[in-house]
Amino acid sequence: MPIIGGKYYANPSYGRALEEAREAGAQESSAPGGHGQLRHVEVHPRAGGGFHVLSHYHHPEHGPHAVHSEHDDHASAAHAVQRVLRAHDAR
Repeated sequence: MPIIGGKYYANPSYGRALEEAREAGAQESSAPGGHGQLRHVEVHPRAGGGFHVLSHYHHPEHGPHAVHSEHDDHASAAHAVQRVLRAHDAR
């Protein structure tokens, strides 16, 4: 069995495709300012008014994490969600 990316693969075509995809994802996710792959975005109301926006990511090297922001009104919370989604789409 051939060794591809430090692992043994019985099917060399599958192994190369898998390792190339893993490499491409790691390079994209570890770019400067990259949080990793976006999993989901949550918006929660705060007890005293306003909103919490939580953006959940998974980084190949650092694992899962969330980016948190607080907003006083629904318009700024919506803008924060749009900004997260646009950054994700730009990748």
